[in-house]
Amino acid sequence: MLENGSAASGSRPENIRYNNCRAVLGLFCHTDRLSVHEITERFNLSKTATMNIINFLLSTGIIYLYGKGEPVGTSGKKPSLYALNPSYKYSVVAGIEGDYIVAELLDFRLNKINFYLHRAYDRSYKAFIEGASIAVKHVLDRAKLTGKDLYAIALYTGGIVDAKSGVLLRPITHSDWDNDLPVVRDLKSALDFDVPVYMDNVCRFGGYFELLKRPDNWNLTILSLFIDENGVGGSLIQNGTIARGKNGLIGEFGHITTNYTMAEKCKCGRYGCFETVVTGSRVVERARKALATAKTPSSAQHSIKRIGDLFAHADNGDAFARSQLDFVAEQFANMLYNMQIMYDPDMVIIQGLYASSGTYFKQKLSQAVNELSLYSIAKGLRLIFDEFDFREAVTIGASFYCREQFINSDSLFDMT
Repeated sequence: MLENGSAASGSRPENIRYNNCRAVLGLFCHTDRLSVHEITERFNLSKTATMNIINFLLSTGIIYLYGKGEPVGTSGKKPSLYALNPSYKYSVVAGIEGDYIVAELLDFRLNKINFYLHRAYDRSYKAFIEGASIAVKHVLDRAKLTGKDLYAIALYTGGIVDAKSGVLLRPITHSDWDNDLPVVRDLKSALDFDVPVYMDNVCRFGGYFELLKRPDNWNLTILSLFIDENGVGGSLIQNGTIARGKNGLIGEFGHITTNYTMAEKCKCGRYGCFETVVTGSRVVERARKALATAKTPSSAQHSIKRIGDLFAHADNGDAFARSQLDFVAEQFANMLYNMQIMYDPDMVIIQGLYASSGTYFKQKLSQAVNELSLYSIAKGLRLIFDEFDFREAVTIGASFYCREQFINSDSLFDMT
């Protein structure tokens, strides 16, 4: 970070002020409160330059004077502390889930204010657009806010999304809908106020949350992998940016082929997809079929109702449960091997069911990944099992994404 007055050759002073101001605001977004001294030390700014930035941010209302801190040095003087203003602006995160639309209102510090669950009058696309508009207005009304108090709306859904154009290319979770639906355009038309609307796949927002949780990883390549009872998704984040690809296909990891011998058909119409092997319902179904013909008694004989039961039995040493999970770990390793070659990530974050998969499976997976590593190069791959509630991660991650777009907009930093 360059200090005001210490620009490299060719840099314009207004650009330096802009970049410094944006960097300081970014620090406020990740810190509870800051003093002028802490900011000058962090960015090697002069006290005058720092106070100019602080006064500008105070004038916008985006930060406020929090109070006094503990004395620093020998002067005994208590420094002023500043903090991000949670009520500066708000965001609404809305999700299309089954028969419902859920809308949640969050403040500028990403704290939840309220939520509303709206049931669409039918499963048509039109009903869901109208329902999303109703849900957004409802959470605003409850908080006595208007559209002018929002800085953005985030909309998440399953399926293949073109985030740049705001189009739902393939509504996989609502197969009766048409393809290429202009969701963002239609939602903006249904609202009686103008505000930026961002739409993306649910797993991308869930993956973006990891940048908020681990801000030191901003410049890394992070791959997230989410698995629940019936589906698989994920995200790829490179240098703080969500990678989507030309057609929004990055993240559709469930449809990468990992087993060419499986006879189970995927909902995409193909066979051998990773999704058909590792989702909770498929693992349990396969285990029950195997138990019916097993010759060796198992403690899991009458107690496999969900995949968590297999995790527990495996941790307790049950050979049958371990054999079932060994196969799953092998498929995971095949998938991660492909991802290492395609993306060469610094870390892979496991979300959803397998985040709480127990000691045996986690050790087995780590072992399998190391054994498949190309030329042993990727043996240092970091596997992180994030047990944070995924739906919470999606909501906060979506709001965080909106806030990043907002604070990086040029209009916010007009310091002239």
